[in-house]
Amino acid sequence: MPKEETGQDKKLKITVGIFTILASIFIIISAIVTVYSYLPEWLIWLTFIFITIVILWLLSSSISNFIKKKAGARKQNILAKKYFDEFKNFTDRFDEFMGARHDIIPYLLQKLLMELIRENIKKYQFYLLNLSTISQLISR
Repeated sequence: MPKEETGQDKKLKITVGIFTILASIFIIISAIVTVYSYLPEWLIWLTFIFITIVILWLLSSSISNFIKKKAGARKQNILAKKYFDEFKNFTDRFDEFMGARHDIIPYLLQKLLMELIRENIKKYQFYLLNLSTISQLISR
């Protein structure tokens, strides 16, 4: 079973990846500078453009994910600012409705239990009356 990556493992992989990319760029630039006088200028520019495209292609998914995260966070912040007052009013009204009861679950359970007892008493009232009548007759 593969081991799950921790946060430190991910950071280490990202750091190693960045240093690998930077080292590769440094080596390529060093090679171009070394042979600069032997190559035509258009070939050097073509190589520079090709290297730039490859680097952007390698980093495109990271850049895309970064932009998506920032856009999502920005959208959430805009929505939060837009609906903050409405939500605050809602919570204030809920607090007024609840009064001193800050936990509604026990209150709702109590109401449900009382409703069930009330329904069952009505449903079985006839049987209870008959049982009390029978018990009175027996005791005589």
